[in-house]
Amino acid sequence: MGLFDDDILDEDGEPHLYLKKTEPEFFERITSLMPMHIAFLPEEQLVRVLEILVKKGLGSDRLFLHYLYVRIERRVLMFSTG
Repeated sequence: MGLFDDDILDEDGEPHLYLKKTEPEFFERITSLMPMHIAFLPEEQLVRVLEILVKKGLGSDRLFLHYLYVRIERRVLMFSTG
């Protein structure tokens, strides 16, 4: 998902203004497939996916509450306080 979110830069290092990598429906389709992959994502990729979903305004409450946040919460609970 990060690949489709990153800007493609021109020779001056500026993002192409009119270059369209894909249709918005493609991101929606990827988002609909996310729940089955959440359990297998490393933590870094999980956070990156969460950032992209929030940035693009994609994802449902179900995806966030039942998959992403649950996985993050379980990971946080593994830390000891002592």
